[in-house]
Amino acid sequence: KARMLTTMRSSARERSLCLFNMVSLDDPFERDVWFLEFNKFGARFAEARIQLINMSKLPQETEILEAQGKLSGIAIPIQNRVVDLIQSHQIEEARKLLIEQAIPKQNDVFTEISKYQHLLSDHINTMVTAMNSEQKTVNKVILSLGSGAIIIGIFMAIYILRKLNADATQLYVEKELAQVTLSSIGDAVITTDAEHNIRFMNPEAERLTGWPLSDCKNKPLTNILNIIDNKKDKPIQNPIALAIEQNKRVNSNLSTILIDRSRNRHAIEHTASTILDQYGHVHGGVLVFRDVTETRALAEQLSHQASHDALTGLVNRREFEVRLNQAISNAHAERSQYALLYLDLDQFKIINDMGGHIAGDELLKQLANMMKKMLRESDSLARLGGDEFGILLDGCPITKAREIAEDVRDAVEKFQFYWEGKIYNVGVSIGIYMINEDAGSTADVMSAVDTACYTAKDLGRNRIEVYQPGNNEQVKRRNEMYWSQRLNAAIKENKLRLFGQEIQPINGSPTDKRYVEVLLRLVDTGNQLIPPTMFMPAAERFSLTNALDKWVITNTLHSIAAMDFDHTLDNGWQFGINLSAQSINTHEMIGFIINAFDKTGVNPKLIRFEVTESMAISHLAIARRFITLLKGLGCQFALDDFGKGLSSFTYLKHIPVDAIKIDGNFVKDIVDDKISSAFIDAINQIAHVMGIETIAEYVENEAIYNAIIKTKVNYVQGHYISQPQPLTDFK
Repeated sequence: KARMLTTMRSSARERSLCLFNMVSLDDPFERDVWFLEFNKFGARFAEARIQLINMSKLPQETEILEAQGKLSGIAIPIQNRVVDLIQSHQIEEARKLLIEQAIPKQNDVFTEISKYQHLLSDHINTMVTAMNSEQKTVNKVILSLGSGAIIIGIFMAIYILRKLNADATQLYVEKELAQVTLSSIGDAVITTDAEHNIRFMNPEAERLTGWPLSDCKNKPLTNILNIIDNKKDKPIQNPIALAIEQNKRVNSNLSTILIDRSRNRHAIEHTASTILDQYGHVHGGVLVFRDVTETRALAEQLSHQASHDALTGLVNRREFEVRLNQAISNAHAERSQYALLYLDLDQFKIINDMGGHIAGDELLKQLANMMKKMLRESDSLARLGGDEFGILLDGCPITKAREIAEDVRDAVEKFQFYWEGKIYNVGVSIGIYMINEDAGSTADVMSAVDTACYTAKDLGRNRIEVYQPGNNEQVKRRNEMYWSQRLNAAIKENKLRLFGQEIQPINGSPTDKRYVEVLLRLVDTGNQLIPPTMFMPAAERFSLTNALDKWVITNTLHSIAAMDFDHTLDNGWQFGINLSAQSINTHEMIGFIINAFDKTGVNPKLIRFEVTESMAISHLAIARRFITLLKGLGCQFALDDFGKGLSSFTYLKHIPVDAIKIDGNFVKDIVDDKISSAFIDAINQIAHVMGIETIAEYVENEAIYNAIIKTKVNYVQGHYISQPQPLTDFK
């Protein structure tokens, strides 16, 4: 039984070491080798357990094995999940799962195995005590026999002594087997008497303590066992004495260190238990311990990697937010003060583009080392991601925080980075947030300091901004960040809706084409619809317009495909979809649109894309290519907000569009402003000469409508003409 237990323990330990090796190696082939070893030790563990189950008869043995089985049933799936994460190259997640769950669960399995070993040892000692008691009883019986029963007594004594001799022989064999087993297992074992004097040490205990059994037998355990708490650097109480005193098993903590005879230090885990006879009397104690120096070192290494940035060696965002959360708690409880600095490098992308990512990484390392030297030990410096850093200043008032921030800004500005014979300079924008008893959550604080940092960027870069709730620029920036988060969530959760607004022909006839402009709305938590004027500035600021355009294109085409009409221009609507500058400048957008047409089966002639005049002029070559390619499929194009640019007519000759939408600022002033009326007339006449249709938008009342009719534009659009309605209503 002891041999099977040893096999189970060593196999389980080797499986954990295999996982450590797998998360520490970069070579996938080496990982595969350790994966095979991992599976081999798993099979060995299972085989030993089956044999042990077949040999176990006592209820206590069955109970322990059942408990061990349940714990293994928890530990093994976690280990397998670690392997899955490693094989899918999610190394950081695998390290975290190994440290936080796999190792603790495996230690629980070890505890049950140790319980079984202690049960075996206790059982043998109980048998020895019982036999000694029986022999004393027999001796008393013999002496008390009367002279008339001497012969009978002699025969009875002979019989009993023979039986005792046979039992003693069997007991001796079992005791020797137990001694051999304890000598062969991988854990160190020391047994003592009730006065804590050493009775036995196995070879592993001799090796770890540096003391042979011959030198310390019958001597106090404390003479050779020097165990300290590494965190407190203080000796701990004799574990066996503590177990006897408390009459229960005593386990070590996570920082126990054994100092051997040669003053070498070993990280250990130990368990101490009492040895009782069948009457519950204490006969001694047993201490089982193992060397976990390598395992603990690997765990500490993985823990460090999980909380530190691999490139700069600074703490990472996760660890920084843990420290920040503690600082906020301290500020609330103790009314202490901290300063939080958020740093974003300026012009870093230039170095990345010109020198490559290797140059960018080297710059980050050098700047990290420089900034680290400028701070105190009690301060925290972290790399939050990319070219962003965070500094948490302990017990720092606003004036000192400004001073430190200015020193850092000045040092970064003056820093010269040499790379391949060239000198590069960067700057840094810094946001400051003061943490006191009024500070909100970690997320609120990080959002506020991020707002201050990007306000500094907006106001010219390479400067410092302190967060102030009433600052208009910061409020605007914070509002944009809020909407960017809501937009991201809305795209993922499908919280967007499509509406349409009809564009009617002037003096229309049944044969005129029917147009509708597709409009976007955001659904809030109360199912209220939010217009794009609220969230589009944030979408443009945070480069979300491309994602929004894709959502609109995909869902518009699916809606058209589901409509019950013949997809031809003669019988149905033509739908106008707005495209942003970001989408026009994205190389993969054309492929995305073509693929969307293929998937839905919608005729491209049903779609008229709308791009703003300013965007088309700013990216003239790209816009021409984009429009030309999609017009080749059958799509049409319209220029929106036409007339804003001073060179509108010049550029119109170079952009192959089918329609122009006259800028609404001219249309809404047409009644009272003769210049606006003249502009509209000019735009309309030139467009018609070029064979381009005209659309007047912002027709909001009857007076504007009557004035527009006189200009002879082709189409009108506005709330006076048609109110927006769900896109699915256009059938």
